[in-house]
Amino acid sequence: MKRLNLEISLETVILFDLTLSFLAVLGLVFLIYGLITGHKWISYAMLACECILLYAIFVAPKRITISKYKEALTKYPKHWIRVVLIADIHANKKTDQARVDKIAERAKGLNPDVLLLGGDFVLWNSEDVAWLKPISQIKAAGKYFVLGNHDYLDDPQKISDQLKEWGLVNITNTGLSFRHEGAELRIYGLDDTQMGLSILPSADAQLILAHSPDSALCLKEGSGLVLCGHTHGGQIRLPLFGCISIPSKLGRRADQGTKIIDGVKLLISRGLGVVGPPVRLLCPPEILFLEIGLD
Repeated sequence: MKRLNLEISLETVILFDLTLSFLAVLGLVFLIYGLITGHKWISYAMLACECILLYAIFVAPKRITISKYKEALTKYPKHWIRVVLIADIHANKKTDQARVDKIAERAKGLNPDVLLLGGDFVLWNSEDVAWLKPISQIKAAGKYFVLGNHDYLDDPQKISDQLKEWGLVNITNTGLSFRHEGAELRIYGLDDTQMGLSILPSADAQLILAHSPDSALCLKEGSGLVLCGHTHGGQIRLPLFGCISIPSKLGRRADQGTKIIDGVKLLISRGLGVVGPPVRLLCPPEILFLEIGLD
């Protein structure tokens, strides 16, 4: 496995930080210019932009929201299984440990029967998975994971081994039956579409854990419900317009929430971290909570 050039990646982050700092200083200059010249509308506009920029950098990425869904897999469900999906934390040297603790606490409060981890545990360096130990302390009868594209950039085996040491089960290209209080849920895990090699699930899979919504492109119509992340919801969303771009072959139609792609139903998480510009706007990080109804 080719290792990522971490020096280039760190230079990229510094470039983003410098760009955002430049924009902040430029806005401040125009604000002062408007006050000096009497063009108050310039000052007001720049002040608004500065506030939005500060919110997008320092506030929005640290929010943790809970998005709740219900999906009945039978007409008259007798049992409900609580599923929590955590995806795209992107742990790195700038990770706030208190925030990881908060993510774990919020997930614990949902009392999941099944905990699913949808990959991209780290940003670049496999060693940074150590930040995520509080996630392993979330109590659930079943705790499963697949890797994401970022997890393959350095040492995916190290990440997988650490997660398994914490009691999590790697279900990449593997199916299993989760039984809880008389109900049975058939779960399958798909490998990452960019860096891995996916083996398609059997027809009886009811819930499919994948990293990217692009997995829908290799699934048959009517396949099980796909839970995934990867897109971050676009990270930056504009009023009325929505996301600017999505890192997916499916484009903006696979940004977030419930989608049906070529007859395959997906539930796409906005994830919890950031990639590229360390900002979020109108796209808060989320933990996804799903109640699945079964016979």
